[in-house]
Amino acid sequence: MKKCKINRILVLIPVFLLFSYNCFSEDYATWNLPEDALARLGKGEINQITYSPDSKYIAIASSIGLWIYDSNSGQPVDLITASRKNFKSVVYSPDGKTIAAGSLGVVYVWDTSKRELKNTLVGHGSNVISMSVSPDGKTIACGVSIIVSSDAIFLWDLKSGTQISTLSGHKRDVNSVAFSPDGKLLVSGSSDNSVCLWDAKTGELLRTHTTDNWDVYSVSFSPNGKRIVSGAHDGKIRIWDTNSGELLYSLKEEINRLNYQGAISCISYSPDGNLLVSGSGLYDPDSTIRFWNPSTGVHINSLVGNISPCQEYDCEIQNKHKVTHNGHSGGIKSLSFSHDGLSLATASQDGTIRVWNPNSGEFVKILTTGHYSVISSISYSPDGKSIISGLYADFLNENILMWDVNSNTIIKNIKYDSSKVSDLSYIPSGAVIASANASDVYILDSNTGKIENRIQNNYLESNNLKFSNDGKLLAIAGGDDSYRIWKLHIWDVVNNKLQNTIDTVGVRSLAFNIDGSILATGNVDGKARIWDVSTGQIISTLKIKDKGRINGVYFSSDSRTLYTGHPDGTLGIWDTVTGQVKNRLNGHNDRVTDIAVSIDGKYLASGSRDDTIKLWNARSGRQIKTFTGHTDDITEVSFSPDGKTLASCSWDGTILIWDLPEKSNADAIIGLKPSNVNSVTVGEKIILTIDIVDSYTVSGFSSVVKFDSNSLRFLECYLGDFLPDGSFEDSPNIEDNVIKLSARSRTGYGAGNGTLATLSFQVLQLKASRIEISKVTLTDKAGFILIPQTEDASVGK
Repeated sequence: MKKCKINRILVLIPVFLLFSYNCFSEDYATWNLPEDALARLGKGEINQITYSPDSKYIAIASSIGLWIYDSNSGQPVDLITASRKNFKSVVYSPDGKTIAAGSLGVVYVWDTSKRELKNTLVGHGSNVISMSVSPDGKTIACGVSIIVSSDAIFLWDLKSGTQISTLSGHKRDVNSVAFSPDGKLLVSGSSDNSVCLWDAKTGELLRTHTTDNWDVYSVSFSPNGKRIVSGAHDGKIRIWDTNSGELLYSLKEEINRLNYQGAISCISYSPDGNLLVSGSGLYDPDSTIRFWNPSTGVHINSLVGNISPCQEYDCEIQNKHKVTHNGHSGGIKSLSFSHDGLSLATASQDGTIRVWNPNSGEFVKILTTGHYSVISSISYSPDGKSIISGLYADFLNENILMWDVNSNTIIKNIKYDSSKVSDLSYIPSGAVIASANASDVYILDSNTGKIENRIQNNYLESNNLKFSNDGKLLAIAGGDDSYRIWKLHIWDVVNNKLQNTIDTVGVRSLAFNIDGSILATGNVDGKARIWDVSTGQIISTLKIKDKGRINGVYFSSDSRTLYTGHPDGTLGIWDTVTGQVKNRLNGHNDRVTDIAVSIDGKYLASGSRDDTIKLWNARSGRQIKTFTGHTDDITEVSFSPDGKTLASCSWDGTILIWDLPEKSNADAIIGLKPSNVNSVTVGEKIILTIDIVDSYTVSGFSSVVKFDSNSLRFLECYLGDFLPDGSFEDSPNIEDNVIKLSARSRTGYGAGNGTLATLSFQVLQLKASRIEISKVTLTDKAGFILIPQTEDASVGK
């Protein structure tokens, strides 16, 4: 199959992937990636869909961009992104030459024939969640989600991109707008429980219809313009006479003993006006497509998805209506008729778009899958060849997805019940996966997906779990929604029994140390606690000044350091022995949601509600990189076992795999050891070494050492063992209390940890003083000179 070549263009304005309808590709996981990303797993949440006027394509406004699909083959042909925008709405012009997508404050307009960005309509103040283009293609109406200064609907000249007017009247989200077939009228539906009719030319409010205090989610004109239809949260479909404003029908089917029908999330007439189709279940479990006779208001047919296992009201729905096993398992978010009226496309929270024959109600095909709403948790397999991810939705056909890292494809999906996956953890051998849901924890065989054990937690929420490094223990945190009742269970996986139960406050994060002897928890009271695993007793409490949940904890490999993620966007680096904070890292603009440390202990990664991931030097706390590409909160981050990549997942429904930067000497730490020399005597000889940690490749170095000449006398220095044999040391340049050192190698280089040089001093008097190292440069094997981090030493009390 021919593949489209994607070139990355770096400019100072938003980068757009041009339409490429003339070729198909299977490598869409690499389309239009953000900088430093290697692949994107998942396609983002579906917000709205529409057929192109010629019915050849279906456009999807998604959480990561605008997808264009071939309506026949179901193959994606383009992904258009704009400054990491979450597109909420999409509309074609009647001639198909223009397509517009609405996002936060901005509407992007593309010319499809010239394949270029035509206009950006700026100034809406909030998300543009509904749009409609006039029949003559000259005007676009945009409804917003949060009303700013009473401006609810914006009218623009589509060709020039100039604003025509704003319509004020709605007080809450304008969920739907539609022009009349002659373009003279505009109808809008809002969460303020009203349907408004406007003069499209003058902007005059002609009439307001109320819906008995129920949100209106969808409105439309009949093809002849004589009727207006609306769908509301109460499950009613209301049809008004356009001219008189008379309410003709209020359709609500009696479908079970509770007289319950799901909210009407979308509704549309067929092009010939002989059929009315509604979708529901966006805010409830009734994921049904219903067909109506718009002239008589008679219900024709209902398609209920394959909901399993069904709740009481779900089962009654299934018993009374046509159940199609090809139906949606989640709420219907959007629907669109083809231009000829022979096909109906529906988009659902279950991540699929399905195509139906609207006349017979028969299923035609699944156009596409993989548009997940929230990916809550991820983890690399121990061999690094796959990634498992948990889906935070109870209406999907799977709970856990396993992705092949090389091909970027799903190799296994696991469905074990209807609950949301709140956390995942791999046993180090890779044989078992533990998954937490609303109440229980499941131990699954990662090869077969079969349940090996089910641990009943008997609480409303089990939202955190973690295996010990040897896989013998599993920590499970769970409690009630108020966080007033909370238990921390230590489960013996080998013997399948409960080892300890600890009463604590709400737990948001867990981490074992490397040998599994201690466990750290990040709690909702703004404290991190360290527990003795064998006894269940608390060892220490690290008190965070800021109030709020601690969403990330992680031990260093030697257990002497604990990393914490805070609600104010900072990270803490703690000494677990003293309980004192060693460093506080600033960088995020919002709550830190998760942290991770690479296996080699060199990198610290943090994800945040500011939609970014930051990479830090775990020892020095230096910020190395910021990864931007997700369009919503980061839910989890995970390093690959080889330390070459980092995976992140988000509320935008995708996983991004990031290429970690190459190691450099800028990440090295140069320090004087020992850092504290105490209990010295006059005349004593003391020896200090200049040590290097975490270096890349070093073929030479230079440094300046400054000491107190009143308390110390410099004696000598000599080269350490870090540089290879054959290296030579330049004679030290000594001026009063300053020693200038340098060394070079022509035979090779050193890397990692070692000693650069050794210095000796004689104590002249008992006086506390410091020995400072500065102006350190490292030359790597390519000849590049970088400045590393430095650490001084002190002598005397």
